[in-house]
Amino acid sequence: MSKINKDLRIYEFRGENFKRLKVVQIQPESNAVIIAGDNEQGKTAIFDGIEAGLGGKDALKDTPEPIHRGETKGSVYLDLGEFIVTRTFTKTDSYLKVTSPEGAAYPNPQSLLNGFYNKHTIDPSVFISLDEEKQFKLLKEIVQMDIDVDELERLRKKSFDERTIVNREVKSLEARLTAKPKPGTGLPEKEISASEIIDKITEVNDTITANNEMRAELRQMGVTYKQKKEARNSVETEIHELQQQLKEMDDDLAKLQKEGKDLQTKVEALEDPDVDPLNEDLRNVESINKKIREAKEYFDLDETLTKKKQEAEILSKEIGDYETQKQEALEKATFPIEGLGFSENGITFKGLPFTQASQEEKIRVALSIAIAQNPKLKVILIRNGAFFDKKNLELVKKIAKEKDFQIWIERVEDTTDTGIIIEDGSVKSLPVKKEEEKTTLPKNGKKKTVKDSIFE
Repeated sequence: MSKINKDLRIYEFRGENFKRLKVVQIQPESNAVIIAGDNEQGKTAIFDGIEAGLGGKDALKDTPEPIHRGETKGSVYLDLGEFIVTRTFTKTDSYLKVTSPEGAAYPNPQSLLNGFYNKHTIDPSVFISLDEEKQFKLLKEIVQMDIDVDELERLRKKSFDERTIVNREVKSLEARLTAKPKPGTGLPEKEISASEIIDKITEVNDTITANNEMRAELRQMGVTYKQKKEARNSVETEIHELQQQLKEMDDDLAKLQKEGKDLQTKVEALEDPDVDPLNEDLRNVESINKKIREAKEYFDLDETLTKKKQEAEILSKEIGDYETQKQEALEKATFPIEGLGFSENGITFKGLPFTQASQEEKIRVALSIAIAQNPKLKVILIRNGAFFDKKNLELVKKIAKEKDFQIWIERVEDTTDTGIIIEDGSVKSLPVKKEEEKTTLPKNGKKKTVKDSIFE
């Protein structure tokens, strides 16, 4: 079997009893193949037939009845130059056969067709009418890039969303910090314990109580001394009788006098601690602790704010790195046409949003994308030919000739005498050929007639 060694195109299309078609044979003679006629005459069936011939059962999923009503068998025949594709339809199934021009059959015919037929090729008229988001998504699927731009954009958006949240927290923290008074200097690091102050007050009060007891003892001792002295005076008259008693009393007085003087010396040296500052601290403890708590809250908030700002800076750097990677990938990407590119919001052409491109530019871009999707099978199908006015239709023809592509265009009517007119499932008339038009004849150099039916 021969390999594909040249570009493929449709040199001949035949459809028999396929959908609205009865018998149709088309041998394109120019790069632009215009299929024209009124509605429901079979134009669309030709385009469906091309897709059914190349795409197989996937192309028939929306065609439950491919056979023309009243018939038992239908077929689509495509001469691609190096391959002859024949798909036959019965009431229950369809059958594909791919042969060489000499008649040798290829095994696994659908796999062979899948190797050069891109069933996902988008109709240029459809691409132009898509919204910006769908155009952007489609072009990203076509353009080959070193990295996954969608994943990069997802990561960038994730970092962007995280930074938005962090910045929102930063603003909230800044507002809260601004609303708080700045702590004064000289405050303790920890809150004061009221119980510790109370313990100290109790200790001081115990000391004062002990001191007072000693003072009372001194006073009592003075009273005792006085009483004994008076007693001595009262019995002095009885000195003779109470001489022994007096002596004992003198001894007691001497002893008591000495102890009293010692105690007096100690008492005179006593200093009562000042409890007022501690009572003042106890009265002010909640106020001081409130200031300490406010200071701690202030510095904690300030620390959190600093961390959040650092986090926002890290996320900003991540976003910048993603943007740089994305931009580098876009700069390396190969686009179907010079000037086409991506921006954060969608497709651009010559640096401007694609939506601002002229109609001519949009047509060139859409055709370039379709052409890029079909490097081997140089065939593009445009089903909505009414989308193009006369001027734009001429532009499509011009591009088809420039790129040496075969562009099939479906139009409801054609007044330019350049369309193949379909009526009631058959070819009514062929276009008037101009001398300057390029002719694309079959590879054997002669036209085939519809008598070469695959059923005969």
